[in-house]
Amino acid sequence: MSIGFKKIGTPDLSTALIQEILPELPAVAIILIIEHIAIAKSMGRLYNYSINPSQEIVALGAANLLSPFVGGYVCTGSFGASAVLSKAGVRTPLAGAFSAIMLILALYALTGVFYYIPNAALSGLIIHAVCNLITPPKNLYKYWQLSPLELLIWVACVAMAILQSLDHSIYLGVGLSLALLLIRIARANGGFVGVARSRRVPWLTENPADKLAESSITTKDVFLPFNRQGASNPAIVLDTPYPGVFVYRLHDSYNYINQALHVDILQSYLMNNTQRTSEEQYEHESDRLWNDSGPRDKLLSQHLPYLRALILDFSAVNNIDITSIQGLIDLRNVLDRYAAPDTVEWHFANVQNRWTRKALATAGFGYPTSQNPEALAKWKPIYSIAPISEVATSTPNGHRRRSCAPAGDEENHSSPTWPELTTSLENDRGEATILAVDRPFFHLDLYDAVDAAVRDARHKDTSGSI
Repeated sequence: MSIGFKKIGTPDLSTALIQEILPELPAVAIILIIEHIAIAKSMGRLYNYSINPSQEIVALGAANLLSPFVGGYVCTGSFGASAVLSKAGVRTPLAGAFSAIMLILALYALTGVFYYIPNAALSGLIIHAVCNLITPPKNLYKYWQLSPLELLIWVACVAMAILQSLDHSIYLGVGLSLALLLIRIARANGGFVGVARSRRVPWLTENPADKLAESSITTKDVFLPFNRQGASNPAIVLDTPYPGVFVYRLHDSYNYINQALHVDILQSYLMNNTQRTSEEQYEHESDRLWNDSGPRDKLLSQHLPYLRALILDFSAVNNIDITSIQGLIDLRNVLDRYAAPDTVEWHFANVQNRWTRKALATAGFGYPTSQNPEALAKWKPIYSIAPISEVATSTPNGHRRRSCAPAGDEENHSSPTWPELTTSLENDRGEATILAVDRPFFHLDLYDAVDAAVRDARHKDTSGSI
């Protein structure tokens, strides 16, 4: 073994060398990151501490950036070295600096001793150190219970590493994991939910003195899926909040990959469970489009309600894109033609992301629309209010101020022809609206959205206005 560092200096990056290593760079980069982070997380679980993956990657990049100047090759975390340090009783990251000093000392003073160390002794030391890191069969069974598909990917990667090569195994694992992720996003679950009246009661014993009065039991509305695929009791009776008012909950993200699925589910369900407000009239029957099945038999649909409102629960949605927004716009146009001369109200609950609210507002959602100006003029919004802090409402002189700012940011687009509203309102009791008031169909939670939609639908049915 050569003594010391023999290749100190600027590395020679020839064109031939770059062409030779370029095809292997993706596999090398993936191996470096995966192995290093895997070792760090494994040690973190073993000794109950957390790691910062970004910090680990920066340290790994710095080491690989400087190592060529001393003749080093690509380096990453080592299961063997980490296990040896763990078995030696190391309790601090400073052990890495101590190991580096010992390595430099060995390269300059102890290279002749290495000749007499048996390979069997070195291999036995490493095997003894890493044996605790091998996953036992009981963990594999646990992984099968947690996620069977991910365990199958793991088995496929291990088989590929044994039969083919490590880089092919990594490519296979990354490809299968990416495919699984895309499939889960594309088939993201969503469904219509119904309302049930629930009561919270404590555990009642056989002692009559422990029983509570009926008036002391709190009740509330809960929203459960109609398909009963969740964990709720399938015997619970569910109903729509009001005839013609439907609630759709997205259980995962809403984006361009799955928007077609959600739009198809919404359109088919709404049209199958409601009746058209008025049939489309054609001058000639031949003017009807090929995909229009024609008027539905009145006897089959006369018991169905008119479509009044659609409520979307966005509690699981963070960001949306142009394609997903366009899908909602197209569906809105289809439903408005279906409900003409009425229009369908669109209510959104739990929209927390500011940019999502802005995108929906830009697309024309968030406020009522109607073909009847008189009905629109009589419409009154409803809001949720809460107490505000003294710090937020006091001026430098100690006087209270009223929050009556003009519409801005997400709500600075053209509004309908009903009286212009401000972004927030405050009363004399120190209470203010929780959300902006110039988009009254963006609701704080699902209960508020259902309450507003039911109120408007009931008003339409009782007044006969459209």
